[in-house]
Amino acid sequence: MSRPAYGIAIAAALLLAGTAAAQKNMQATAPEKMMPPGAGDAMRQCDKLAMVRHIPMAEHARFVKDCVAKKMKKGR
Repeated sequence: MSRPAYGIAIAAALLLAGTAAAQKNMQATAPEKMMPPGAGDAMRQCDKLAMVRHIPMAEHARFVKDCVAKKMKKGR
């Protein structure tokens, strides 16, 4: 193996090792931190539903909030 190829191989290995270590230390997302358990999943589902239904951005947040509230109430 030539020197440049050897150097590139080492750099790639170090980059991959650093990426794997960073993924283990990832922190929770905002929905997981700020909402009760299960509400983060409900929020993501409601957000996708709002996109499918083409809810205007002016009403998007209220739609998602109401949808999450309904899903959380149904889950209890």
